[in-house]
Amino acid sequence: AVFIDMDYSEQITFNVVNDGIGDPNETVVFTIDSADNAAIGSKNVHQVTLIEGNVAPQASIQFTQSGNPVGSADTSPNNIGIIALATDVNTPMQTLSYDWSGSDGSLINPGNSASWAAFAPPLPGNYLIDLVVTDNGTPPRSTQVSRILNVSVAPVSADDDEDGIPNLLDPYDSSAGTGDPSNLNLIPDQTVDVPNSVIVETDPGLKISRGSTAQAANSFGVLLTDDEIANFGSVNGTPPVNPIDSLQHVGGIYDFKVSGLIPGTSARVVIPLRSAIPRNGVYRKFNPAIGWGDFVIDANNSVASAPGQPGVCPQTGSSEYRSGLTYLDNCLQLTITDGGPNDTDNAVNGVVSDPGAIGIGLTDPEIFEEVEDGGGRMSPLLLMMLILIGGMGLWRNQKRSRSG
Repeated sequence: AVFIDMDYSEQITFNVVNDGIGDPNETVVFTIDSADNAAIGSKNVHQVTLIEGNVAPQASIQFTQSGNPVGSADTSPNNIGIIALATDVNTPMQTLSYDWSGSDGSLINPGNSASWAAFAPPLPGNYLIDLVVTDNGTPPRSTQVSRILNVSVAPVSADDDEDGIPNLLDPYDSSAGTGDPSNLNLIPDQTVDVPNSVIVETDPGLKISRGSTAQAANSFGVLLTDDEIANFGSVNGTPPVNPIDSLQHVGGIYDFKVSGLIPGTSARVVIPLRSAIPRNGVYRKFNPAIGWGDFVIDANNSVASAPGQPGVCPQTGSSEYRSGLTYLDNCLQLTITDGGPNDTDNAVNGVVSDPGAIGIGLTDPEIFEEVEDGGGRMSPLLLMMLILIGGMGLWRNQKRSRSG
């Protein structure tokens, strides 16, 4: 047997000298050019940015119930906790303050505290939790993040990777040492059991989790339907103003967020598509404020695809990805800049989010077979493959009920 330590890391230390001269940002680049008894992945370069000045803190929000991390909560007597996970490279010279005033007004505001003391669960529904973390540097810098707390009647269990699947049922859960926070379950069908899920992936060192709408809908993984966007697509987890797209979505909607970025940098996300890319397909973005529009492509934001196999894709940054959407490819790679035109939280905060889908015009001449997957369509080739696999007894669908 061969055992591989997926958690191995190496610490590199170097000294920085203050020359007393005000300089623009400078960088130090580390490159892995060889490895013993290991394969070098696509991310073999790491860049460290040296900044002469105050840097904004990084922040995220964690939910707990009965002391366990959860992706959503329930109305059982077990108390709910809300925790700000904030770091600042200027620490310990600076202190942080916490402003929760943008959160749902029906919840008791904890004031300037890094966490809400565990409180009795509220009524079932969606609650916006909004946080602004500010340091006391010169000048002060702030970071704003938000998250939807979904409270349901059905009991929930510990869910460390926040994909909506309890740890005990999740073969990819990072808390058990079998997964990686840069991976996330993508459930290919709302009726499919967990072992048949496939993986959405981001760059190593970053964390990917469900987006706000997926949390509000209490869905498994990142997959959404048009109806769920229509019912939960606003920033508060309520119906948005304009949920209808002029294009038809192929294979469902993908709603994720990536955290842990250096603010203002980009993240890559790889999605194994449920349906092969159609002819004339375009990647569409949903923004709660304005509705649907095309993904903006520029020097820092891009869409690429690769042939791959159904459910299996090359890793992020692989040379197999080709610019644009190629007909009948099975794999999608998105590059999204924090705070850029495709980041729907509209903030440079080290987090990017992307509710989006592949769309086709309603009058496109492409011929597809309808499948019962929430409005998506599947290419005839892929549909035939799934039928053949199902006939061999290797494709299993098991009805799974959802809470909320």
